[in-house]
Amino acid sequence: MEKAPQNIQLDRPRLLLTDGGPLRRWFFYAVLLLLGGLGGWGCFITAFALPVTPALLGGVGFFCCAFTLWRQLDTRKRWWSVSLLGWVAWLFALLFLFDHALHGAVRTLNAMLDLYSNKLSYDLPTLTLPYTVGVPRPSPQEECDAFFALLFYPFFWAMSRMLAHYKNVLGPFALTGTLLVFPLSFSILPAGWAFGTLLLFWCVLLFTTSIITGRQGLLGRHNRYRVPGIASARPAALLVLPLLALCMLAVYRFAPPETYARPLLVEDLRYMVENGFGAAAFIRGGQGNSNRQVQLNTMGSRSYTGETILQVKFDWQQPSDSGLFHSKEYLKSFVGSVYTGQSWERLPDESRREADALPLQAQNQVARYHQEMFLDTVDRQGGYTLSLRNLGANPRCVYIPYGLSSPADALAGQGVQLVEDGYAKSASFLTGAGSYTLDAVTLPMGVSYFSRIAATAVFNQYGVSLTPSTGSANSGTLYSGVYSNNQTAGASTGLWNQLVNGLSAQAEAGGDQWPEDLYTVPADALASLQPQQQVLAQAVEAYNQFVYRHYTQIPPELEEFLSRFRTAYALHPYTRDTDYRYKDGAVYFAGKIQEVFQSYFTYSLSPPTPAAGQDFARFFLEESHEGYCVHFATAAVLLLRSAGYPARYAEGYVVPSRLSGWVDVPDYNSHAWVEVYCGGMGWIPVEVTPASADNPAVYYDAALPGGNAQERAPTPQPAETRPTLPPPDPDYQPQQVPTATPGYQPGAAPTPAAPPAAGGSHGAGPSAGPGKPAWPVPLALLGLLAAAAGSLLLFRWARIRRRQKALSQRDRDQAALGAYAFLLRLYSWEALCGRRAPPPTHWKALAEKARFSKAMLTPEELAQLTGDIARLQQKLRVQLPLPRKALCWACGLI
Repeated sequence: MEKAPQNIQLDRPRLLLTDGGPLRRWFFYAVLLLLGGLGGWGCFITAFALPVTPALLGGVGFFCCAFTLWRQLDTRKRWWSVSLLGWVAWLFALLFLFDHALHGAVRTLNAMLDLYSNKLSYDLPTLTLPYTVGVPRPSPQEECDAFFALLFYPFFWAMSRMLAHYKNVLGPFALTGTLLVFPLSFSILPAGWAFGTLLLFWCVLLFTTSIITGRQGLLGRHNRYRVPGIASARPAALLVLPLLALCMLAVYRFAPPETYARPLLVEDLRYMVENGFGAAAFIRGGQGNSNRQVQLNTMGSRSYTGETILQVKFDWQQPSDSGLFHSKEYLKSFVGSVYTGQSWERLPDESRREADALPLQAQNQVARYHQEMFLDTVDRQGGYTLSLRNLGANPRCVYIPYGLSSPADALAGQGVQLVEDGYAKSASFLTGAGSYTLDAVTLPMGVSYFSRIAATAVFNQYGVSLTPSTGSANSGTLYSGVYSNNQTAGASTGLWNQLVNGLSAQAEAGGDQWPEDLYTVPADALASLQPQQQVLAQAVEAYNQFVYRHYTQIPPELEEFLSRFRTAYALHPYTRDTDYRYKDGAVYFAGKIQEVFQSYFTYSLSPPTPAAGQDFARFFLEESHEGYCVHFATAAVLLLRSAGYPARYAEGYVVPSRLSGWVDVPDYNSHAWVEVYCGGMGWIPVEVTPASADNPAVYYDAALPGGNAQERAPTPQPAETRPTLPPPDPDYQPQQVPTATPGYQPGAAPTPAAPPAAGGSHGAGPSAGPGKPAWPVPLALLGLLAAAAGSLLLFRWARIRRRQKALSQRDRDQAALGAYAFLLRLYSWEALCGRRAPPPTHWKALAEKARFSKAMLTPEELAQLTGDIARLQQKLRVQLPLPRKALCWACGLI
């Protein structure tokens, strides 16, 4: 027998595995794709509360997943022809469902913009649905179903292409993660089941990466071997899925989040994710810097720096007989119409459309009275031009006075547009309004709508001027003692009595507390007004009805509590037998509220914070009795509404108006106040916040008085002297807002949308939570950025270091095989530089020699491959586009 040679070299070991078959591979990848699609799209749809049909989208998603994955796993050479048929069918579906899909896309984008607006307190622009006139409109659910059904085929095609064809797990991770980034970057949290499903998909990708990536076969690296590819893509590998799900449920069940002991940095990061992570944390405004909503549940301590926010200049047309009237002006940037318990919101969409259809623009109501129904002895004389420079406030906000008289075309020319019936904003979303000039008139003294109409009619008919009377009213004849005739009353007695009788008849039909603002001019008396006055009167009466339908509503759960509070603190609306008949009832009642606040409540910039889910106003009125202007204004609006008076929450800046030249307005002049409605004047500001040395905006000239301001502030009563609220009455029936005429019934309360997740424009600055310091948040963000940059550099260094070690090893054959693999990777990137030639033939020849030859490669042959690496890297550095060059650099290829 011949002796075996001693220099036999064994080839590298091989592993032959039976293929699992196309059905098993299809099942493996189908489960992964459906899990990723359910998690990703579930997060997107639930976060933005989009109206979709789960069963329909589930069926469409399964079909798209099954078809596209079948095509990716098909090993025939002409698989692309059938895949092309799928795209052609998708294009036909797009043409057939184009209108529905387009409307669904607009609805989806508007829903995203609406939630982004809530988070940023910015009034973002929205798109108009492109409906065809005369064509029946489909339901929002049908439109969104069509839009998402068309998105599923490209989504699953890309996912299956990356997973099953290219064996790439980073692509599906990024694709599904993008769907989560859209809501989470603005702190909009998806449903828990959707986020859990997406997290489960990512975990499965992580655990199965080693058997998904790479080609089929046995790969060796550093004397270690692994089996990648579809040969191990078997259904048995999916057993990791239920195990991971059980682990997640066990952790959540036996270690609930509220029991975690987190470090301060981790707690701050968690709070940011829920309440202010992403873009919402960087575009927060302070008091007066919102034109979208006011988040009350994030109110915390407040502090001021004295920084100049606005610069204003008042140019008066004529001097005032009393400097008191020209001492300060309220400039509003936002009006809160709907109270949700945790926020002040704008009117719902349906109410907004109703307001836009009204013939009266409420922001100009005072000015129109001056121009068309001016009462020389009632309205205060004085018009002015307001010039404003925005130095540090939200540029999207426009700060307008209450007597705005600038016409709409003049406002549009300066990039200013009116919002609903309350305030204004900049028409430019990107640049905002840095400076503008507005014309305005001063506010009138108290006068009811009936008094203005009656005085105007008598003056038009007989030339008789009426003046307010300071004497007490005669309870026998309604309003006969309210005004006295300066000249001769005989000629106007008939018309006056006719108007009074009409008012009395409407009041008797509406009840004892029927508001005078809902007075309707009788048809025969309407002729006493001039044509333009008739148009204005009809517009005002329509708006009066709108006001009492929408601005007297409070949450039903607060009705009994507010009634008991008014009883305990003796807050009773004035009646016709009260000596204050010549005053406006809402102003009188607001004054009584302010007296209660000054006596029993404390102004504080660091008030207690209500518990999660607790009503903001009730906590302030019943428990804390401490707060600043936001607290007092919110509570006063609800108390006014509970008594039947229309009221709104307003915020902005209070500025001095009697000083000449440009005046600096510091940040501590930001303020919140109450708007009450009087049909004879319009919306007027009312102050309810107690005076305090920390609140200069309350004083008559928006500045602290001389001397010791702290001594001038009223001292609240101690807690033990406060009235005690009576217990709830089980038989209590909430008082309904009185009707105006026999045919008029107040509309149902507008249903506010569910309050968004916490985080908004108010609080103690950009801190992570109420009462927490402001520095952990920016430090945490800087830490995240530094960690991301460090991880990227470490990843690049590790890749380069490993490649250098592989190319410099003593076994030149192994070094040559590593160089060949790296050359092929660089060659794939070379295609992005333009046309490329086929790879040089000597690459493959040297690799085959290193792999199969008994003789080791020479140093010159190895140097030939490494030289080609250097030349190809230099080409990529010069010719690659910048974004791809950055990605190539981050991967350590160049």
